[in-house]
Amino acid sequence: MVALALQRRGLVYETMGNQNNRIGVGLSLIGIPGGAEMAVLELGICRKGEISELARMCEPNVRVVLNVGAAHLENLGVWRRLLVQRVRF
Repeated sequence: MVALALQRRGLVYETMGNQNNRIGVGLSLIGIPGGAEMAVLELGICRKGEISELARMCEPNVRVVLNVGAAHLENLGVWRRLLVQRVRF
């Protein structure tokens, strides 16, 4: 949805599928075409500190936090810890 909204501003590359871990984000970064003006990348979290690691890989100018749900609690424990990880991103 974010990529679709940005397409009015120029050529946008977006993460395909569910490539939101270290391997998937790396593949997404490699796949950004030379002419892309913007990239919308999905960063997932399943353990403490993962969002920060992925953000360092991407060096984003803008960050948007979407879809904080119960599925993310398995390895992070409680909502507060999850939100802290997302906000640190």
